[in-house]
Amino acid sequence: MKNVLIRAALAGTAAFAFASGAIAADLKVGLSVSLSGPNSSLGIPYAKGMQAALAYKPEIGGHKVQLIVLDDGSDPTTAGRNARKLLEEDKVDVLMGTFSSAVGLAVADYAKQRKVLFLASDESSFITASNFLVDGGISGAYVTPLGDPL
Repeated sequence: MKNVLIRAALAGTAAFAFASGAIAADLKVGLSVSLSGPNSSLGIPYAKGMQAALAYKPEIGGHKVQLIVLDDGSDPTTAGRNARKLLEEDKVDVLMGTFSSAVGLAVADYAKQRKVLFLASDESSFITASNFLVDGGISGAYVTPLGDPL
């Protein structure tokens, strides 16, 4: 089941990025997840699963996938800083992660400001869905500004 979720998330991420012209060569995925703190029991296996998926399939459609993982420590302020770092410094094409709604809200808010796809693992995206197309799927909620292709 985890393998299916990981493949679905990566495929959806790649499809969105390629369809929107967000990347030319590589797909950079920013994962802010709880590797420490109260949600680490969920975050550690999630990060390991993403890394295993990339070891199994490092390319999608001939494009290399690069995963950048940051620990949010189950803290909304840290998650917000991670989102800024991933987008501004690391220049990721898409944000993923979070298991706590409080943490997810911090990332979703910044993703909304920057009009960047955020694939949430929690339900925070449903709370902030006013200007977003939200599709609760098997691996969580896909959140993207209205009008952008998924």
